[in-house]
Amino acid sequence: MEELKSSGLAPNKVILTTLLKVYVRGGLFEKSRKLLSELEALGYAEEEMPYCLLMDGLSKAGRLDEARSVFAEMHEKRVKSDGYSHSIMISALCRSELFEEAKKLAQDFEAKYNKYDLVMLNTMLCAYCRAGDMESVMQTMKKMDELAISPDYSTFHILIKYFCKEKLYLLAYKIMQDMHGKGYHPEEVQDFQTFRCYYEW
Repeated sequence: MEELKSSGLAPNKVILTTLLKVYVRGGLFEKSRKLLSELEALGYAEEEMPYCLLMDGLSKAGRLDEARSVFAEMHEKRVKSDGYSHSIMISALCRSELFEEAKKLAQDFEAKYNKYDLVMLNTMLCAYCRAGDMESVMQTMKKMDELAISPDYSTFHILIKYFCKEKLYLLAYKIMQDMHGKGYHPEEVQDFQTFRCYYEW
């Protein structure tokens, strides 16, 4: 902050949020926490983005407990959120193989929000697939259809891997056909594995 003032730059919301992003990417988490506090004091942290930047950086640096703490703090302060923070934490929990916790957080999102996009639906699918919750997987696929949200490569990849794991080879094969029909071309290894599991079936 002092560096900004000495350089003649007014510390507005855009500049400070950009600086926070730089600190996070550089792994300067103590400076990031301090800057987040300054954003809060100035009234520039009324929405979730600054918290999300820090949570994402912490989780990817292996500091999941600290990311959890920021997430909890954000919700205790009733920071305005459209659910993006849930997406970040669900992804972080999946990376850490905490699948049941990721699943519960996905369910928490569904209970609190009624706004979905492809990124959030893919994140939820990943959590439910990794937790082995078939019912929630099917409900999420149905929701995607009802909202007319088209699947992308990630959607197909998540589902094919899950259905093969569950030995639902026909479903995996049908997803593969749908994937090709929509113009997506899976990686050669995954393609081979899917067809192999189909013929085993």
